[in-house]
Amino acid sequence: MKQPVTPVSRYADGACVGVLLAIALVDVLVGPEVTLLTLFAAAPAFAASRATERVVVGTGLFAGALAVALALHDHLLGSPQGFGPLLAVGLVTAFSAAAARSRVRHQHQLTRMRDVVGAAQQTIIEPLPATAGPARIAASYESAADAAQIGGDFYEVAPIRDGVRLVVGDVQGKGLSAVRTAAVVLAAFREKHLSPPAWRRWG
Repeated sequence: MKQPVTPVSRYADGACVGVLLAIALVDVLVGPEVTLLTLFAAAPAFAASRATERVVVGTGLFAGALAVALALHDHLLGSPQGFGPLLAVGLVTAFSAAAARSRVRHQHQLTRMRDVVGAAQQTIIEPLPATAGPARIAASYESAADAAQIGGDFYEVAPIRDGVRLVVGDVQGKGLSAVRTAAVVLAAFREKHLSPPAWRRWG
């Protein structure tokens, strides 16, 4: 599943490249007496928090290329002062890419679970009637977050001989278990107050 590229992610990518170039410029200006090569390892670690594995690897390669160029410029490529930072960039890139892959996989699993639970919830959802007996009905549901759309909130209306009976409830928790409990409660309410052909479901 391809992740969308947002203005925030583009800004973060540009900021990361800008920081790497700034580090390289400072390293060139200060000369070989002060080496900043180790700082390049921070770039793939930062990318792992929001980017895909491919982007993390690309960031690590770019950081490594800059580090190699600076090591050559400062005559440190074959020395411990040059080898250590380059090794750090490589190791951090590898671990960061693995972390990014795990994070993206987890996000995809959560997305699939939300789709499954949402489909299950739709099986008990139908709009409330505009009227029920002598009453006019209107309902609106707004969640505090997108994930809260999937859960145990429910309400139903049923006309009875003397007026209208309403049920409004919220099952503790979220996910399939909450949807299942809400469905059981609604089924009991409808069995008592509605004949099966007149059932109008809402969850």
